[in-house]
Amino acid sequence: MNIEDFMMEDQQHDTLIFAGNLQVRITDWFFLKDTAELKYINLENGLIKLQKTDTLWNYQFLVNYFTPTSEAPKKKAGIEFNLKKLGLKNVVFIEKDAWRGEDIKAAVGSLQLDAKEISQSKKIIDITSLNITQPLFTIYTYPGKSTSGRKKDTIVVNPPTVIDSLLEWNQAGWTMNIGSIRIDNGSFKNIKQSNQPVLSYFDPNDMELTAINGQFNNVKLYKDTFSANVNMSTRERSGFIVKSLRSDIKVNPKGMFFNSLNLQTNNSIVKNYFAMTYDDVSDMDDFIQKVRMHADFDDSQIDSDDFTYFAPALKTWKKNITITGKLRGTVSDISGKDL
Repeated sequence: MNIEDFMMEDQQHDTLIFAGNLQVRITDWFFLKDTAELKYINLENGLIKLQKTDTLWNYQFLVNYFTPTSEAPKKKAGIEFNLKKLGLKNVVFIEKDAWRGEDIKAAVGSLQLDAKEISQSKKIIDITSLNITQPLFTIYTYPGKSTSGRKKDTIVVNPPTVIDSLLEWNQAGWTMNIGSIRIDNGSFKNIKQSNQPVLSYFDPNDMELTAINGQFNNVKLYKDTFSANVNMSTRERSGFIVKSLRSDIKVNPKGMFFNSLNLQTNNSIVKNYFAMTYDDVSDMDDFIQKVRMHADFDDSQIDSDDFTYFAPALKTWKKNITITGKLRGTVSDISGKDL
């Protein structure tokens, strides 16, 4: 099917989906089948806009229509995703959650995805390659209506299936394997509404990465841990620059771990192994006291000025160190051996 200038509105007559051009490959005679497979989607000049001001999303009427009920047990969901190829060009995705207090915006100049299997029922994402040009991902958080002091709604709408309640990022138990991801000129922003003045140094509540370019191979998600082989560069709003980062990386809610590391920043070159662990990512607000560093340096050159982007109190250090050996601890309480 090839559809041009397609518009779907929600029940408040606001845009839900707009597509300048939408191409879909679906099972032959899908309207006569209990389930149909959607295998290919190509979307150009598109907008997807999800919103909610209470506990219900603006697409809930679609979910209700396609969900089987006890009164009509033979009714089928209708479409099963078995996506093999996805193409996007000039597409914007907006999710505004005024109830929770979180707005998400994702946009791409272009995207090409080739998949082996993407299955919501199996909780599997298995992708051969993913190439993205000019991606933008923004998270903006603010006080939501659910915490404004008014009586909270006790209704839970379509709660996610929890496989492991001990997980923070992946309670539904998804597994993901991506052979390669290439990103050209990407941006990432994570902003929390605040009345405080903008800080000149790194602030996890006002984080902005631009000029993200990189190649990510063997990208995996297992439980709460992302892992990948990375070769990338970027710069942060504070002025901190990652000129080159090559490493085998693991990231989970408690830390970041860099094996086979070669990192070149504004004034430093760090090689071999480096990790930062914390009880919560918000501990980055108190980098000196709460972020535990674990390092095994191999002929690394570290300039203290690079630490001032995270810990401005170190501005007076003015140290340039060439180091080989092991370091452990926080900036305020660090020790080493075989140095």
